[in-house]
Amino acid sequence: NFMFKDQKQYLQYYQVASDIICISVLYFVFIPFLLKISMHLPLHNMVDPKLTSVLYKTPHYFILSPIMIFIPVLFFVLKRYQKVDLLKMSSVCIQTFLLSFVFSIILFFTLMILDSKIDSKIIFSAGTGILLWITLILNRTYVGYIIKNSSSNQNLIKHILIVGTGDKAVSIAGYINSHPETGIRVIGFLTQKE
Repeated sequence: NFMFKDQKQYLQYYQVASDIICISVLYFVFIPFLLKISMHLPLHNMVDPKLTSVLYKTPHYFILSPIMIFIPVLFFVLKRYQKVDLLKMSSVCIQTFLLSFVFSIILFFTLMILDSKIDSKIIFSAGTGILLWITLILNRTYVGYIIKNSSSNQNLIKHILIVGTGDKAVSIAGYINSHPETGIRVIGFLTQKE
C-alpha cells in the first residue's frame, strides 16, 4: 500500500478528529440516553438506579470528560495512527479495539468514583466500549469506501501523469488502477513529441 505523505497525514488528522467526535457524542449524548432508557428495559435490575439517575449529572463525569476526549490525541502522540492501514480490516479492528478498551477502562474508573454496584459498572463500561468499537469500525470502513470510490477529494485523491508510454509505464498504470484504495488515479501518459 502506497500513498503520498500528505494523504497519510490527512487521514491521520481525519481519524483523530472523527474519533474525538465519536467519543464526544457517545460520552455526552448516548451514555445519558442509554442510562435514561435502561430503567425501562427488562434487565433494568442489573443497572444500579443511582448510576442511571445521577451519573451524567455529577461533576466527576464532566471533570473526567477531557480525559475521554484526550484519548485519541494520546494515541496520535504515541503514533498509533501511523501504524494503521485503513484498508486492512485487521489493522482497523486492532486500533479501534485498543481505543475502545482504553475508553472503557477510563469509564469504569469514572464509575468507581461513584458508589454503585460493581456488576453494573463492568456491564455498562463493556457495553459502551463495544458500542464505541462498532462506531469506530463503521467510521473507518466508510473512509476506506470513500478512498476507493472517490475521484475528486483533493485531500485523499491524487491524480498523476505517468511519464512514458512503454510496457513499464502501462504496467505501473495497471497496478495503480487495480489498487484504488491507495487514493492515486492515473489520468494519462506523458510522452515527448518527436
